[in-house]
Amino acid sequence: ELLSDIPVSLVAVDGEGGLFAFVPGHGLVRTNEEVLDFSTLSQGWEDQVLLHMAFDPDDPRRIFAASHQSVVFLSEDGGRSWSEVRGPTN
Repeated sequence: ELLSDIPVSLVAVDGEGGLFAFVPGHGLVRTNEEVLDFSTLSQGWEDQVLLHMAFDPDDPRRIFAASHQSVVFLSEDGGRSWSEVRGPTN
């Protein structure tokens, strides 16, 4: 089982019953709340650990996440791919 005996830094539920978890060293995983059979959505986070996640109420495929290094990420495809959100430069 994917989440057996390993730490999880984040758990979030979207508006459609999707349950997300971030597993440091593995990546972001997702399942349906009723099934609890997690599958990997995205890997390659390297030393980033996700701590917070928020879903766009108008578009559940649009997700924001924040890491332990104060980096904000955006996914437009339900968590499969991510880009860093950058603020304006001064």
